[in-house]
Amino acid sequence: MDDKNKMIDLHYRKHFNAYVVAFQRMGLQEADAKDVVQNAYVNVLTYQENIKTGEDLQRMFPTIAINELRKFRNDQREHPTILLDEGIEGPKLNMNKLVMSEVERMIEDFRPAEQKVLRMRFVDGLNTEDIGKNMGKRRNYVWRIEQDFLAHLRNVYGEGIFT
Repeated sequence: MDDKNKMIDLHYRKHFNAYVVAFQRMGLQEADAKDVVQNAYVNVLTYQENIKTGEDLQRMFPTIAINELRKFRNDQREHPTILLDEGIEGPKLNMNKLVMSEVERMIEDFRPAEQKVLRMRFVDGLNTEDIGKNMGKRRNYVWRIEQDFLAHLRNVYGEGIFT
C-alpha cells in the first residue's frame, strides 16, 4: 500500500464512526449510514490522483460523503421502504417481493377515504398520528385502516412479505 492509500485508509478508519453518527442524526438507519460512508470511501479511492495532501483529503471526503448521501436519498425516493407502526421501527415490507406500483394498485381496492389514509401512510410515508391530524380523525381510525390493508397484503402475499 503506497503512502497515499495509507493516508486515505487512516482518514477513513479515524473518521468512520463520526460520519456514521452524523448521518444517523440526519435520519439514516445505522446500516444505511455505514453503507453511505463506505461508498464515499470507495469514491475517494477513485479520485486519489487529485489528493496531494491530507488537507486535500479533508476537503474532498466530506463532499463525496454528502454526494453519496444525496444519491442514497434519491434512491430511497425512487424505491421507498415502507415502515409500519409495529414497535419503534416496525417490520419493513420487503420491496423485492412487492413493488410500489403494486401497493398503489392494491390501495385502489379500498374505499376513497381509506385510499387517502393508505396513500398518506404507505406512499407519502406519514405516521398514523400525522395522518389523523391531517384528516381530523383519531390515530386508532388510521391504525385500523392500516391493519386492514396489511391483512390484505398478508392474504395475497403471505407472511414472508415482512422482513
